[in-house]
Amino acid sequence: ESIANTGPSAIQPDSETRAQAPRMNSPSPSLDAACTEVANALLKSDRPRLHLGMGVHGHDSTSLALQLAEATGCLVSTTFSGKGSCPETHPQWLWAGVGPALPPALRQVGDACDTWLIIGARMGELASAHYQWRRPSGNIFHVDIEPSVPGANLAGAVPIVSDATGFLMALMGAIGSRRRKMPQDRLKTAQDHPKTAQEASQSPQASIGGRRQRRSLQIESNRYSK
Repeated sequence: ESIANTGPSAIQPDSETRAQAPRMNSPSPSLDAACTEVANALLKSDRPRLHLGMGVHGHDSTSLALQLAEATGCLVSTTFSGKGSCPETHPQWLWAGVGPALPPALRQVGDACDTWLIIGARMGELASAHYQWRRPSGNIFHVDIEPSVPGANLAGAVPIVSDATGFLMALMGAIGSRRRKMPQDRLKTAQDHPKTAQEASQSPQASIGGRRQRRSLQIESNRYSK
């Protein structure tokens, strides 16, 4: 099946668009075709970002996600329920969360990413910083096993319906022997901002956000456990 009508060239990004109520999406392109498109986009991207949710938990998925990040030079972030999908000591690790959930210095780094691959995350209330996250510009690919999830809260995202492990295996196959490392001057991660990260975690805003995150995390966990 052709993906010409759903590829990045068809996306009309709106930086003011925020997360919306879930909606049904068009059928996903074939997995092989989708993975070819994602692989090319990540390898050509100036600042790619891999964002992992609870759906990536599991030995095979997390191992493949790390291989993908290292093959493509992606910065890696997670939802709060997806923490553990990437070692937080890894040099390409950014932070947990998006937009307002990140410390200011890291937010600037994250917002500069021009291609996003989101796997196993609904991007609902908690994952979207309580709907305060504005849709990033550039290419967005949203992968989830539940057909109603991909693209539902991300207008213009390319929806791909697949389990995380199957998708990551197919994507690594599409990447093949190609490799791309992120230039060192662009690898500005949490390890580059230890003071900023520590101060942010101890701020009153972080305490308030943490309470909200803990309340919402149980809700998100319950949804995935059904």
